[in-house]
Amino acid sequence: MELRDSRTTNFDHEEYHKELALADRRYEGDCWAWLVEQVNTIDEASRQVRRWPAHLDALHDLIDVLTDSDEHLIGVPKSRRMMVTWAVAEWVHWLTRYYPSVLAVWQSRTETMAAEVVDKRIIFAEEHLHEPALRRTADTHRTKDGLIGRVTWNSTSSRIVAVAQGADAFRSLTPTVLVMDECEFQEQGAAALAAAIPFAEKGAKVVLVSSSNGPGHPLANLCKAVGFTRWT
Repeated sequence: MELRDSRTTNFDHEEYHKELALADRRYEGDCWAWLVEQVNTIDEASRQVRRWPAHLDALHDLIDVLTDSDEHLIGVPKSRRMMVTWAVAEWVHWLTRYYPSVLAVWQSRTETMAAEVVDKRIIFAEEHLHEPALRRTADTHRTKDGLIGRVTWNSTSSRIVAVAQGADAFRSLTPTVLVMDECEFQEQGAAALAAAIPFAEKGAKVVLVSSSNGPGHPLANLCKAVGFTRWT
C-alpha cells in the first residue's frame, strides 16, 4: 500500500489520516502485509537500507506458522543469509506493537547478543518504517553495553526483553513468547529448553531458531524426534 504524498498540492490531511488508520487496522491482522508494505531492513555487510524481501516465500511460510499455528513448541532450522532471525524478530516486533500485554523474551548466548537483535533489528525497523506516521513510541532501557535490551510499547504495554542463556535468565518472567536464538550454540541450551517446556504447556509459544552445530543440541534433538536430521 502506498499512501498519498503529503507534499502534494491540495493535500487532504483528514483523508490521509483516515487511510493511515485503515492501514494500521489491516496490519494488525496481517503480519506479512505489514512487513512487505512498511518494514525496512538493513544489510549489515553493505549498510544499505532495504525493503522487506516480499519474494521470499519461505519467510512468508514461516510468518504464517508463527502467526497461525496452534503449536506451542516451534523449531526453525536455518542456514545463513536466509533472514530467518530477521523474520522471527519482526514477528515479535509486530506481535508486541499490535497486541496488548504480550511479554516476548529473546534469548541468545549473551545478553549483548540478544540486545543486538532488539536494538539493531526491532528498534531499527520501527524507526525506519516506510510511513513515518505509523511509528509507535516506546519506553526503552539499555544494557551495560549501551544497547536497547528492553522495550515497552506505549500503545499496548507489551514488552520485549533481551536475556542471556540459561534457565535462570527467565525464571522470574512468564513469557507469552520465548525465542531461543542460535540455541545450538548456547552451552546452557538444554537446561533453558527444559525450563521453557512448562511455558509451552501453559500456552506460551517457545521458538527455537538456529543454524546447525551438529547432533546432541536442543534443536537438533527436536528435529530428530520428528524425523528431520539434516539442514544446510
